[in-house]
Amino acid sequence: MTIFDDGAVDLWDTWPEAVAATFTPLSGPEVTGFKIVIDSSLKYLPEGFDAQTWGNNVTIEYLVAQVGREAKQGEKFTAGGVTYTVVDVMENDGRFCKVIAR
Repeated sequence: MTIFDDGAVDLWDTWPEAVAATFTPLSGPEVTGFKIVIDSSLKYLPEGFDAQTWGNNVTIEYLVAQVGREAKQGEKFTAGGVTYTVVDVMENDGRFCKVIAR
């Protein structure tokens, strides 16, 4: 890890909105002991629709180094007793990843 990665972990661990989470991949062991930030204000327009079909979803942001990779569609994050299923990846800069989930 670089000094920037260490700094990101320190910042993330003290972020007020960050909550403890578990990542459940489609295959392999669960990942625990990390934090995510959940934002429920997203209005998501799924691809492939001709009409305006909007859905209420959440975004989940996490440190890639703590999960080990970018989450894939169908994988799950659990936080506060609620399980969120990944729908799509919004952004990934290599350090932080933000996914759309429901």
